[in-house]
Amino acid sequence: KLQNAERIISKLRSELIEMKELHATQSIAAVQEAEEARLSMERELEDIKDRLLTMECYRQQVELFRHRHFELEETAEKEYKIWQEERDHLIYQAEAARVMIDQWSTQIKCKVNSEDNKLEEILNEILKSMEKWSTEHERLPNLKRRMLDSVSSIESTSGIGLSTGATNSPLITQSPKGGLMISSTISPFSPNLLAKGSTLTAQRSTSMEWTSSRFHGPFSGHSFGL
Repeated sequence: KLQNAERIISKLRSELIEMKELHATQSIAAVQEAEEARLSMERELEDIKDRLLTMECYRQQVELFRHRHFELEETAEKEYKIWQEERDHLIYQAEAARVMIDQWSTQIKCKVNSEDNKLEEILNEILKSMEKWSTEHERLPNLKRRMLDSVSSIESTSGIGLSTGATNSPLITQSPKGGLMISSTISPFSPNLLAKGSTLTAQRSTSMEWTSSRFHGPFSGHSFGL
């Protein structure tokens, strides 16, 4: 009986040792798995923090772009109003110039056809009228040279004679009957007819300069449509 009891005790002792070793192995494996899970969660947490930081940067950039977009819209509206006013003013001046050219052309035709008026008197009167009107409209070009050519080219209608260079005036056209007609449809604002010192060609709006400097800043890589 004593031997049997010893065998049973040794068997139980060996089983207990095996159970302890198995439990220790399982504990070590569980600890390793927990450590790996902890490291993985820490890495994911770092990734989430990086993503949150990136999203915050994007949010700040979007907020900045939104404010700049509002500023550009307000500035574009102001610039559009300025351009619209300039356009309306130029259209008004062009129409006024066209009307005055029509009036001068009519005066020239009527006075040249009259035998009582001399060419020099007609020329001086028209030039005075043009100078008076030019002083009132400083932006418009000086039309004295074109008017001289036009008046000289109408000499044929009064029988004085027609020079070769006078027919080259842009205001004079050849009629189907062989006579000369004054054309009032040619604009006096053609670039090749404007005086070199004309303030009309030198006048510019600062909006283009603003636009060129505005879009070469730190956000020049982004296109903002006006």
